[in-house]
Amino acid sequence: MISKLRVEHYRWLEIEVSRLNPLIGCGLVLSKIPRFYGSESFHRVIEGYRIKKLYADRISQKLLNNENIVEIFCKNALSGIPLGENFRTVFYNYHAILLIDKHVESAWILTEAENRLPFINYYKEIVPKVLKEFGVILSSIHPQVLPVGWQNLYDVFDEKFIKTHSEIKALEILSTLTDIRYRNYVLSIGVNLLNLSSPEIIKQKILEVLSEL
Repeated sequence: MISKLRVEHYRWLEIEVSRLNPLIGCGLVLSKIPRFYGSESFHRVIEGYRIKKLYADRISQKLLNNENIVEIFCKNALSGIPLGENFRTVFYNYHAILLIDKHVESAWILTEAENRLPFINYYKEIVPKVLKEFGVILSSIHPQVLPVGWQNLYDVFDEKFIKTHSEIKALEILSTLTDIRYRNYVLSIGVNLLNLSSPEIIKQKILEVLSEL
């Protein structure tokens, strides 16, 4: 089963701002988005979702100042609908996305294309840093890795998996490989497998290869 890119399918995404470079890409976009204040009642609803600071680009600010839109959002929130589902229901037709950083209790609503599109490559920006933090070098990456492939890497190589399999010291993504290979502390993954499979299948195949050591 092919994975779906979360930011496009669900229209919301959990992020970690601390891992972004404020001078380029997604980090640069967020650094330019102004704070949205709105009404006190609206912010009480947002704080109910554990969001203390809300940021919104120009078009999103206009949407948030529309009483009809805000009323539907607030009613949904008060009825117990989770934040992501509530946002997707209310803002889907406006092509907006919601970014949530639980660590800093902040959220961003982006509607303008130049602000939204960089987040298709969010995982491409942070995965090399995440792997490096956990002691794994991304030694080679094929240019054909799709945004969903980067998302799969993020989902497979979490801290628990890497600590459990400390024999993996480096990772490479190759076009010449169709499956998984492990050799001399280097785990190699075929680019098509990475792009076209689910994280569960990729992880299963990795475990099968490692079990043969």
